[in-house]
Amino acid sequence: MRLTPTNKLAVQAFQFLDTTGRDVGFDIGFLREEAIEVFLNRYDCNSTEVYEALVMMDRAVTGHRKENAKAEREKKLKQNPPTPSTRANRGRR
Repeated sequence: MRLTPTNKLAVQAFQFLDTTGRDVGFDIGFLREEAIEVFLNRYDCNSTEVYEALVMMDRAVTGHRKENAKAEREKKLKQNPPTPSTRANRGRR
């Protein structure tokens, strides 16, 4: 498959921003808007086409990662179901 110049720029931007342009938190988040803007301006490729291709890639990849993370959590939960806490059972007969 051959990439257009616009898509090639978007892929290169995504590869860089995937590791540097996200907030680290409890969940997988989308690329930060300011990180995208700084990158595109720095490399003089701030066009609507590159931006839209980059955002579409990010949405697809992030959605896929979230689904995989959810499936992994459910798999671990099935393998090791949580046990009721002894504190929660106090006072019950």
